[in-house]
Amino acid sequence: MRMCAESAAKHLSSPRFVRAQQRPMDQDEKAGLQRGYAALAESAIVLLQSVGVNDGTPSEKSKSPGKSPAKLAAKAEASGQSLLSALNGLLASGPFLSALTPLLDHKEGRVRRKALTLVTERLQNASTESTEEDDVETQAGIALIEELSALIQSKSVTTSQAALMALEAAAVRFSVAQAATKPLLSVVPAVISQLEGASATLKASAALSLATLSKILGVRMVAVVNTAIPALLKTTLASADALHGNSDVGELVLVAHSCLAALRMFVKHVAGFISPFLGDIIKVALHPAMVPQCDGEAGTEAGETKALHDLALELRGELPDVVELRLLIRPLVESWDSCLTYGGEDGAASCAALLEIIAAAGDSAKATNAHRQQLFSIVLRALDIRRDAPVGAPEKALDVIEGKAVDACVALALKCTESEFLPFFLQCVEWARARSGEADVTRTRLAALFRLAAALADELRAVFVPFFRHLLDLAAAALDAAAAQQWLPGGLG
Repeated sequence: MRMCAESAAKHLSSPRFVRAQQRPMDQDEKAGLQRGYAALAESAIVLLQSVGVNDGTPSEKSKSPGKSPAKLAAKAEASGQSLLSALNGLLASGPFLSALTPLLDHKEGRVRRKALTLVTERLQNASTESTEEDDVETQAGIALIEELSALIQSKSVTTSQAALMALEAAAVRFSVAQAATKPLLSVVPAVISQLEGASATLKASAALSLATLSKILGVRMVAVVNTAIPALLKTTLASADALHGNSDVGELVLVAHSCLAALRMFVKHVAGFISPFLGDIIKVALHPAMVPQCDGEAGTEAGETKALHDLALELRGELPDVVELRLLIRPLVESWDSCLTYGGEDGAASCAALLEIIAAAGDSAKATNAHRQQLFSIVLRALDIRRDAPVGAPEKALDVIEGKAVDACVALALKCTESEFLPFFLQCVEWARARSGEADVTRTRLAALFRLAAALADELRAVFVPFFRHLLDLAAAALDAAAAQQWLPGGLG
């Protein structure tokens, strides 16, 4: 049988046979060829299933050179694999997948992995066939998907990764088949279980598989949101915490990047069902490991780290666009205190990134005046960053945060009517006056107020003219040291 399999594989792969396949054939000829291919596939499966079978004590003849059971088994395996590889593309997808599915239970790992590789290749390269054949292929695919759960949880990392690749290929191929949705979702718990494995590459592969499933299945992933997102958040935060301050970042970045990509797919495709997790998703997107330092220069980050920061930036930018603002505002407001707790440069970078989300949310066409008034509350706290700053944050970083707060305020103001913006501006003026008994606080607040006024004047121009009258006494006092001395101990200078 082995010699026949080798001969058949060579013939099926020969240029002469390939050319012969290109000639016109009627349906009977095609059906006859398919029956022949199916018979050959059965022979290849018999050869592969014989691998690893204990035939007992070898005979004297089997002890001769080149005929040991191990060598004979290896040759049988090679012949079977060659024949299956030659049949890939010749045998219709349904029968081909049906032939390979029994091999997924084979006790030899290398046989299982080869079968998974062939499955993945066939699914990725599958062409559009007749409706009848599509039904056969779908049924074969569903049977195959049901076998993947155990393989994904295999103790062998390579087998698990091969099974995850096959799952992604199956999701792409059968996503339009309603009957395949339930089997695909049934495999998700096995994928999630690998997020807590010891292998970093397997964690990353599992996360990317969830990203593919989310992208392909869309809202059909709702059934697994409550288990998938918490698992992704846990793994992402763990890798981000480990990544922070760690010089050996390769595998950690890989895991963090893959998990963040999966979270982003859930945000984009299941946005209406993630509201319970928005606070934690924002926390991940603002983690110090996910944002560049305030004083970092463009192009100075390592390639892997920059890719991670860019992905987190994309996620932060998409949140206001894909999530309902009525759901997003509260988690954003509550995130400010979380950013401050990081301290130092890390806290400053997180605060600056949060203000970028605030600006994007305020600039959204979906934002109402009620939304903007809530966002203004964070802007006002950010303008006061020098009084309530991340512990140990340098002055340069605080200046960046203040600038981001001004930018966010301008973005909000541009969407407001005069009657909507005036109350907030008056609140800023009163805020600057409120601590007039504390010289240092008043200086920093006035500086922030004047910086904001200058930015607003640049953007609003003549529209801002009526607002100046609310600043005149403060500006005059700031320029007149004698006048300032009357109401501020030590003056303003």
